[in-house]
Amino acid sequence: MPKKKIIAIQNAKVWEGLKAFIEFKERFYDEGYLFDVPELDGQKMYYDATYGQKSNKNIIGLFMVGKPVNDFMDLDDDGVKALLLKELDEIYEGKATSNYLKHTYQNWNKEPFIEGGYLTDHSKWREVEKLGESVDEKVYFAGGPYTDGGDWVSVHAASRSARRAVEEINGL
Repeated sequence: MPKKKIIAIQNAKVWEGLKAFIEFKERFYDEGYLFDVPELDGQKMYYDATYGQKSNKNIIGLFMVGKPVNDFMDLDDDGVKALLLKELDEIYEGKATSNYLKHTYQNWNKEPFIEGGYLTDHSKWREVEKLGESVDEKVYFAGGPYTDGGDWVSVHAASRSARRAVEEINGL
């Protein structure tokens, strides 16, 4: 690969990532709770995962990228459960543990074909643009961080970049 492409990939800052869902017997929580995380360190948010859905389940989701994931990084399933319930008990006056049914989570850093969360929101658009460029019209890149630099790290941006790569491959 050309040196400029290698440098663009090496300089891309990908945050750590974790997502969890916790089901409870009763609803005791609000629509969302955002942790105060320094802007460049990542994001952490608990939210009502059934908001706007036709569901009678009581599920809180956790979306987390960046440094906040480090608290969960080396925990096993029991450790993740304990930390989730501890945080939610602190927010909701002990109601999480007494209403807990089950949980599931995915630590994206430990997934062999993912190994990370999202490209940081604070990337420079020109650097993102370099990530999305093909190599000699032979190797094409698509996905959240491989865009034209106008937007990145979302499902819609990833699908647009895939479409762009397919169009380039087909000479459209």
